[in-house]
Amino acid sequence: MKKFCLLPTAYCLLFFLLPSACSLSSVQDKRILLGTTVEIKAVGQDRKELQRKINLAFAEMDRLEKIFDFYNPKSELSRLNGNTVQQPLDVSEELFFVIKKAVEFSELTDGAFDPTINSPNKEASYKDIGLNEKKRTIFFSREGLKIDLGGCAKGYIVDQAAKGLRESEVSSFLINAGGDIIASGREWKIGIQHPQEGNKILRVLKLRNKAIATSGNYLRKHIINPQSKQVAEDNILSSTIISNSCLKSDILATAVFVLGKDKGLRLIEGLKDVEGMIVVKQEERIETIFSSGFNGGKDEKK
Repeated sequence: MKKFCLLPTAYCLLFFLLPSACSLSSVQDKRILLGTTVEIKAVGQDRKELQRKINLAFAEMDRLEKIFDFYNPKSELSRLNGNTVQQPLDVSEELFFVIKKAVEFSELTDGAFDPTINSPNKEASYKDIGLNEKKRTIFFSREGLKIDLGGCAKGYIVDQAAKGLRESEVSSFLINAGGDIIASGREWKIGIQHPQEGNKILRVLKLRNKAIATSGNYLRKHIINPQSKQVAEDNILSSTIISNSCLKSDILATAVFVLGKDKGLRLIEGLKDVEGMIVVKQEERIETIFSSGFNGGKDEKK
C-alpha cells in the first residue's frame, strides 16, 4: 500500500495550459505535505485572491493529514488503532468516511485493496473492522489489527482540497499530490511517466473535471498483495485510473496493480465512470492496455 512517508508510486509530469484570455491570471504554489510535494495551480481574475484560496486549500490538507497519519502517535488514526479492541470508539466524520470507503472497496475488489495490510496480526483483514454508521463508531473484532490508510487517504485529502477551491469559486485549477491529481475547470494536459524510463513520457492525457492516480513499483517494489502478504508479483509495471474522485482513483489503481492485467481490466470495465490504463511487460517489450472508454481504448506496443 502507499504511505505518506514514501516517495510517490508514480510521477505524473504536468504540462499546464496557460490562460487563453489576457484578463485571466494563473498562480502556482507547492508545499511538502502527505510525504510528497503537493502542487496547486489555479486560474482566475485576481492573483492575490487566488493565492489566498490556495493557502486555504493547503491548510485544509495539513489539517486532514494530522487525522490520517499512520506513523504519528498523536493522530486520530493512531488513537483508533490503539483502542478499538477494547471498545467501540467515536471518530470524526472524516475518519469514519474514509474507513467506510476503504472497507467498501476492499469488498468490491475481494481484498485486493485492504487497509489492514500492515497489521501486526497477519490473519487480520478488513472483515474484522466493525462500523456503526448511526453512532459513528468503529470497533475491531480481532487483536493485532491496525488500519493504514496510506493507500487512500491522500486521494480523499486531494478531493477535499478540490472541494474547497470549487466552493470558493476558483474557475479552473489543478492539484497534484505526488501523482494523485484532480484537474478541474479548463482542460489540462497530464504526462504519464514511463515506468522503466524516468525521463520518458509514456502518454499525454487531456483531462477536465476528472481525477487520476497511478500505482506501480516505480522506485522499488513495495506494493503488497493482501492475500499472499508478499510483494505484488506480476508483469504489470503500472496501473492508471481515471474517475470522478481521487479517493476512488487512488484505491483502484492499487487494486488493479495487485489483481493483475486480466482481473484488473475486468474490474475497471465493470465500474461506472471509471477508465484505466495498464502497462505490462511482455518479454522484451512494453504493452499499454486501455479500458474500452479510455481515449478510444487503443493498445500501444513498445
